[in-house]
Amino acid sequence: MTRPLKNLAIRLLNISPISVHSVFTPATAAEANYVSRPELENIIVSELDTQGKQILLFGHSGSGKTTILRSIVKSKGLEYIRTHCEKATTYADIIRDGFDKLDHYYLNEKTISEKQALSAQVAADIKVIKSQIVASTESSEANKYTRMLPPQLTPQRLAQMIGESGLIWIIEDFHKVEDIEKKRIADLLKFFCDIANDYPQSKIVCIGACESANELVALEPNLKGRVSEIHVSLLSEEAIRAIAENGFELLNISADKELIDQVVFYSARLGSTAHQMCLDICNGIGVSKRSWKEIKVNSNAFNHAVKGFIKKNEGTLSVIYEAAVKDEVGWYILKTLSNNKHEKLQLREICKIINMGKK
Repeated sequence: MTRPLKNLAIRLLNISPISVHSVFTPATAAEANYVSRPELENIIVSELDTQGKQILLFGHSGSGKTTILRSIVKSKGLEYIRTHCEKATTYADIIRDGFDKLDHYYLNEKTISEKQALSAQVAADIKVIKSQIVASTESSEANKYTRMLPPQLTPQRLAQMIGESGLIWIIEDFHKVEDIEKKRIADLLKFFCDIANDYPQSKIVCIGACESANELVALEPNLKGRVSEIHVSLLSEEAIRAIAENGFELLNISADKELIDQVVFYSARLGSTAHQMCLDICNGIGVSKRSWKEIKVNSNAFNHAVKGFIKKNEGTLSVIYEAAVKDEVGWYILKTLSNNKHEKLQLREICKIINMGKK
């Protein structure tokens, strides 16, 4: 059943009542409540279809980079492996993780599908490299284990194996790694560009923060023209509104316009923030899955989103507050903002109110 038909069944027949955590997903890619962005999707699809072209997706955290990519990959029926980076992630970690995911994919393919079955040579190479990694596992005094990269597991060979399998390799949060590791990621992209003649569908899609794409291209001049740098902008207000309205509709919640407006305004056009606020609202009114009976909510329910934000950010907010009130001026500014009824205040207005209060 296609997603539109499934959603229609959910709304009209209430078949298998959908969970609130399947509708509002602040920490994972949206599926049931995915809001399409046609212009951006068309650009990404075109670059995915361009043989040999590697892709860098960049934008603010919460702008929907992973969500839009996974939606496109799923709709096109493409297979992929995924590597997630952290600050301590090294180039060797990335290569090793890519190999591990390839090995896991191969084992699943033997039982699930023959569509992307690997060649006998690649399968044999995987077994040899895997046995060498296991054999080279070393134990330190702290009983921590480090798997060494065997000589056969070069980035060129891994690129060939991934190319042979017809997979897309998604490397997320590459901006978090150290600069020296970024240079090597840039080299990895070049390897994938270089094998494009033999494996034209082979792809790496790197996902990173704002301005991070240019960093990689600058580190490897040969990438210019061979890598697409695609900016995933903040969502439009219309898209944020659609997230709230569609999500509430899936849960059979009738939300008034003012409540939706509040979600749109305070989301700062971040999809993840909109999902989190709507999830907190649902939790606050006791909705865990789609209700048989329509539930009506008004703008007062937004208090649940505010409380949810404060509860989940108590530590950070406390640090910010303590830093602000160390200075007397900071304390007066906070007091002025909390007591004033206006939505916006200019700096000169704040200064005027503070000076009046001191007299």
